[in-house]
Amino acid sequence: MYLTALTLRNFKSIGDKPVRVEFKQITLLFGPNSAGKSTIFQALHYLSEILERYNCDPGQTAHGGSLDLGGFQNLVHKHDLSRSIIISVEFRLDDHDYLGLSISLKEEDDLAEAEADQSFEPLSLLGCAHTDVSKVSVELEIRWSDLESRAFVSNYAVEIENQPFGTCTSQPGQPFSQINNLNFSHPMLRTPFDDQAAIESPDSLYHTEVEAIFRVRTDTDHAPDRSVITPVFESKTDALPAMDETLYFHFPDESEEATPSTKLAEVRRALTEGFVSPAKVLRNGLRRLYHLGPLREVPGRNFRPERVVTPSRWASGLAAWDILHRSEQSFVDQLNQFLESKEHLDVGYSIRLKRFREVDSRFVFVLKDTTSLEDFVWIKQELARLPEVCRITLWDEANGLELMPEDLGVGISQLLPIVVAALHYRSGIVSIEQPELHIHPRLQTALADVFIAQLPRRTRGWRSLGIGNETMFLLETHSEHLILRFLRRIRETTANELPPGASPFDPQDLAVYYVEPAKDGVDIKRLRVDETGEFIDRWPHGFFEERAEELF
Repeated sequence: MYLTALTLRNFKSIGDKPVRVEFKQITLLFGPNSAGKSTIFQALHYLSEILERYNCDPGQTAHGGSLDLGGFQNLVHKHDLSRSIIISVEFRLDDHDYLGLSISLKEEDDLAEAEADQSFEPLSLLGCAHTDVSKVSVELEIRWSDLESRAFVSNYAVEIENQPFGTCTSQPGQPFSQINNLNFSHPMLRTPFDDQAAIESPDSLYHTEVEAIFRVRTDTDHAPDRSVITPVFESKTDALPAMDETLYFHFPDESEEATPSTKLAEVRRALTEGFVSPAKVLRNGLRRLYHLGPLREVPGRNFRPERVVTPSRWASGLAAWDILHRSEQSFVDQLNQFLESKEHLDVGYSIRLKRFREVDSRFVFVLKDTTSLEDFVWIKQELARLPEVCRITLWDEANGLELMPEDLGVGISQLLPIVVAALHYRSGIVSIEQPELHIHPRLQTALADVFIAQLPRRTRGWRSLGIGNETMFLLETHSEHLILRFLRRIRETTANELPPGASPFDPQDLAVYYVEPAKDGVDIKRLRVDETGEFIDRWPHGFFEERAEELF
């Protein structure tokens, strides 16, 4: 999954007027302090909490480390519980994503029973079409229930390939949720009609078994009622269907046996693919959300890495040291290439990875008195049983000294987790608050090149570029130096004047937003950049006007 856009309404400082942010490979958020830049980060964490833990009223988040959202009342605009938060996310599928489904045992039995019926004709609703799906959008509306004193998902809507698929709705205190606004003409719910005359007519090119099931009542005493029947599904998660189960719906006040049961199991499969799979793909994609806070911790001398690197460890930056302790030497070499190279960061330090086994005093006594081959064999066997210990040090190139991480200056300790995250992850979202904090201006500009070097390479008119990854960088920053380097690389790429070691950069891979308070909440303005590295849109209040005022 690759996130392409986020739209928010009534979330934090964003009011009734929806705010939309389109993401690129590198997305920069500028603006004054407390303007609402962190709102974008918090919205992604809130969405992850809802999809991962069905938690609409979270405090501390699973991925944000110490990030505490403060619950629904703190998140809804102006703390007004009569408002509803609306979050809409657009994303595209990558090569590993698939709008498939998990079939429960009961569903498999239903399908097998239907297939045993000689009149059963498979619909193949998504059997071959799913590979063509690339754009998906989901929208969640979260409300507060006074009846149950909790926040809940009241509406869940899905669009696939820019066409509405349907909506699930829920009411507080109700054990069931409803399927509404199902788009019967959506390609995922259509199957070819074999009649040649119908094929020649554009208006009746497709025949929909789903529509037949949903529209025709099976009342033998009266004429069929053509009004749409609203199916319901048992909900433990409000309007959001359970993501690891088949969407098992039924029709209220109707007999299951009276419906066209030979098609019912196949329709359930299609609706699961349309409703459940998008949320599941988005949930799995947000599991690769790695957020670095503005202050990265320095590991102590007795630092012990975690056995499993969890996303929450990135908030403090300690996940970078966890990764280094478990890295292969090839990754350390790649990291050192960026740290040492004159064309990159040139910080004057390199990482050294030492692996050894700690021995106690009994080995010393045995070694001093060892005279026989048996003793050496015993020592070798005992050493092999000892756990391996890793120690990370930094080599000071100028002074020829080996230093521990906490002996470094603050700037290098703040920089290192950012570089490790950028190099380590080949997909997902790496979000960083103030990457420039405590870093020298020269390193701020060089840091931009680290991000650029990780982007996927495309074939352009003047050159064929290599293949990179699908990591998206979301940077909240005040750094003028960072943006100036991005603009310079765009200009040099267009003019084919890149210096040795620099990676090309295209304006389509950069999104710059300026966030500022507004009368009705917050205003987020996109500032477009052309191929010459110049802003197409006027920078609000001037481009870092403070510098111009001081100079002139």
